[in-house]
This record gives sequence, structure tokens and C-alpha cells, in this order.
Amino acid sequence: MSYRTASSNSPLYMFKNPMKSSKQLPFEQPTLSDEDFEVFARLMRDQQALDAPGIWSKSVGRLLYVALLSSILYFGFVGWPLWDGAAYWFWNFYHDEVAQDQIWGLIAFLVAGTIRNFLPQFFCTFDRTEPASDPEKPRDASECCVIIPCYKSAETLRLTLPACLAIFGPEQIFVVANGNSPTPLDHTADVCAEFGVRHFWVPVGSKITAEFVGVALAGQYKYCMLIDDDVLLPANLPLPTHVFGGSDSSNKVACVGYTIKSVGTNSSRGTLIQQVQDIEYKVAGLAKVFQSYYGSVIFPHGAVALWRRGVLEKIFHGHPGYHISEDWYLGHTARAAGYRMVMSSQVFVETETPPRLFPAPFAKKGDSRGGYGEMSIYKQRFFRWNFFFLFRIWSNAAYLIFSWRLGWRELFTKLWVFGECYDSLIMLFAPIVLPVSLAANWRFTLIVSGGLLVANSLLVCWFNVVHLGLLRRARATDERVAWIAFPAYMFVKFVMVFVNVASVYWSIYEYAFFFTRQHLRVTESVPAWQVIRESIHRTIPE
Repeated sequence: MSYRTASSNSPLYMFKNPMKSSKQLPFEQPTLSDEDFEVFARLMRDQQALDAPGIWSKSVGRLLYVALLSSILYFGFVGWPLWDGAAYWFWNFYHDEVAQDQIWGLIAFLVAGTIRNFLPQFFCTFDRTEPASDPEKPRDASECCVIIPCYKSAETLRLTLPACLAIFGPEQIFVVANGNSPTPLDHTADVCAEFGVRHFWVPVGSKITAEFVGVALAGQYKYCMLIDDDVLLPANLPLPTHVFGGSDSSNKVACVGYTIKSVGTNSSRGTLIQQVQDIEYKVAGLAKVFQSYYGSVIFPHGAVALWRRGVLEKIFHGHPGYHISEDWYLGHTARAAGYRMVMSSQVFVETETPPRLFPAPFAKKGDSRGGYGEMSIYKQRFFRWNFFFLFRIWSNAAYLIFSWRLGWRELFTKLWVFGECYDSLIMLFAPIVLPVSLAANWRFTLIVSGGLLVANSLLVCWFNVVHLGLLRRARATDERVAWIAFPAYMFVKFVMVFVNVASVYWSIYEYAFFFTRQHLRVTESVPAWQVIRESIHRTIPE
């Protein structure tokens, strides 16, 4: 028995029609009796237990992985006796006077990587109109719901829920708490009862599984907004459902993302590190606006996004189910299925971010922000955001070659997808290329590196003055970032170069363990099936 379809990591997914290839799950069959449902659930659990890799298969897989890496490392970089090796070749390439013209080609390759930083600055802007200023497109929240996956976030929700209730009714808000426990881990249910919103407990510690459950339970709504537990929705939040058009298959917009901003506790500017992240999030938001103008957003911010519920429900069937980078894979799976994602940039939605660059050396036990948040940028990015930086080359390569469902918009979309591959390769080869370059010609290397650093520094200053200042001077809110944060921004970006490179090599090591474990799709989660079926039965009158 299997309810598994092709994953969006597979080229097969690009060729199929993913919206028609998924199977109906047991909880989606209203005529199925409780006894038959339990039989399906038991058979699925038994099959998953049989398919789970054993100790021997894990050990053999890890040994083969180590052997493959060792072979690539030795024969690729040392080379003897087959050839001189990549390290020696690059030394000659960089140091030989005959190759100086080729070196300028290498410099052009590095500079080309910064084009993605410049294009959004000069070829798009944030939406400068006030929300709800168009009487022909009034905000209508009646067909929308909010799904909030959360983990031990009871107190955090005391701020999040009132902001949601300013826009949506309590029956439209679905709080899906989750954790690896048969019983709830905190008093989130009590907080939800105070505000009158719906609460569900999923005994699987996975954000993507919680989102899957929420989407399945919100079947009466056409659109669903996925938000993190620490997101404060502004009262004037636009709901641009008009961009989705009709429900026919020719409509290719699946999601509307929102520009976000970093804040500290109680919506303050926060620490200097949080203001640095504010710059990052807003610059990234402009890049996504550019992608939206000319192609498709690569993936919406995980903090807040408005989806067509029916499409998202189908996309879950192709999602690999990984509990890391689940938001990136939602975007990748949607694009591979032939759907666009666009941006709404009329407002910046607040989300709380880590207050420190590195963990506090003497942090108290239990010191955390609650929910899915981390206390430091280092932990957030080293262990979570960057984990698939290398593996995503495979997913992106499959998309670049086989997926052409977006027509001419694929050209600009693929430019950014290729840019992700470029970034991954730069981080992979940096520990080899940079030391050899410094040893061969340290002065030239530092000049090029310094030039790129200065160019990007000037670019973020331009962004703050023009895009957040001059172009938004008619708006009531001032979104400019304090200038004191910009030296810290450059310092953090410099430090994160080393953190990102180290995280790529740490992930290479961790892949040996991660990919030899069983990873179930969210559509194969029997506990999720049971929660959905029981919740649906409770809402159906006898």
C-alpha cells in the first residue's frame, strides 16, 4: 500500500501533471467506516516499519557515502596519479602570467554573481499605494482562513492572536500545535480557548505536518494564510485574492507572499542585530518583488504567505516532507508544478528575529524565544536555513532542465534559481579557491574582494535612502533603518561568509545521517490522518 507520488526532487514530477496524479487519502473518503480507516492506518504503519532502513543498510549507506566523498576529495583535488589535481591546476591558472586574461574572466564570473543584487534596485519598487485605497478591490476576508503551526508558543500567541482577530473571525483561525508527544506540551489550548479560536494538537514534531493538517481541516475556505507563531499581522493587511482569478486550471498564481520586517520584543526596533536582520529582510523583499514582476518568486517568506488552499493541498503530495527548509520546498514544489508565486509589498509584516549573532556564553537553561525561533542568527542559519544549500543543487538542476510550464516567465525565474546554485558552489569551493588566490596574488585578491564589499555597502545605503525613504515619503510609516545598523550589517555579512561556508561542510557530514533515515511525506503521516479524521467527525453533527 502506498499513497506516495513523485517528489518535486525528481524530474518525473516535472513531466507529470501533479494536480491530477495524487491519490485520495483515507481521511478524504467520507464513506470509509471507522473500522476500515483503522485497517488502512495499521497497514500503512506496518508498511512504513518494513520500509524503514535497518542498522545494516544505514551503516552500508554511510560507508559508501564516505567512500564516495573520499574519492571525490582525493581524485578531484589531489589527483595523483591520474592528474595534477584541481588545487595545483588553480594555482597555475591564477599565478601564471599567461593566464592573466583568463583571470579577468574569473573576476567577471564573481562580479556576475552580484547582478542579482543590482537588478531589483533599479528595475522595481515596493508598492507605494496605501492598503485598501482602491474602492474597486475592497478587502474581503470571508473566504480566507489563518493557519498557525506552533510549538510551545502559548505566551507568544497572546500577541499573535489579537492581531489576527482584527482581520479574521475566531472561526477562521486554526492554531495547530505540534510536538513529539501524545499529549500537548504546554497550555496553548487554554490560550486559544480564551480567544475563541480553533485549536488542534498533532503528535508529530514537524511544522510542515502541522500546516498539512491545518490545510486539510480548513476545507470550507478557498484561501489560507500560513503564518509563524510570532508574526503580528497589521490591521491594514491587504488580502489580494483578486490575483488568483478563477479556480480554473489556467490560473497559474498559487501564492501571494508578503514583504516582512524584523522587530524586537513588543514591536520595538530591537537590538542592533535585529536591525541588521531588518535590512536583510527588506532587501530580500525587494528581490522577491522583482522576481514577482518578471517571473515567479522562488519561494515566499516562511513567516507569512497567502495560498490557494486547493492548490496547496495538492502541492503537499509532491513535497519531500523534510522538516528543514520546508518553506523553500513549498516554493520549489509549486514552481515545478507550473504555478507562479507573487508578492504583496504594500505593508511590511512584523516578525520577531534572533536578538544575537552568536549564542550567549552563559545562557540559562530554557532560554528561548518560544515557537520555532532561535536565540541567535548563528544557530538559525548554520543548523536550519543553510542545511540544504548543497543538496538543493540537485533540486534546482532538475527544475532548470525539465520544468518549463511558466512560459517566458521561466527565463527570469531560472536566473534566480541558477543564482542559488551559483551561491552554493561559491561556498563549496571558497576554502580552496580563496587560500590559493591569497597565496598566489594576495594584493589582487584583496582588491577584488574589497571592491565587491564596497559596492554592496553602497547598494544597501542606496536602498535605505531611495526605496525605504524617498519613494515612500508619502506613506505614514517610516520604514528606513537607523544608520547605526549599517556598519554592524557589513560586519555581520562578513562573519556570515565564514559561518555559511562552515555550515555547507557541516551539512556534507550530516547528510550521511540525514539521508539514511526514513523521511515520510506529510501525506503519509498516520498520526496526521487520525487528527484530521477525528476533528472532521467532531464538527459533523450526529
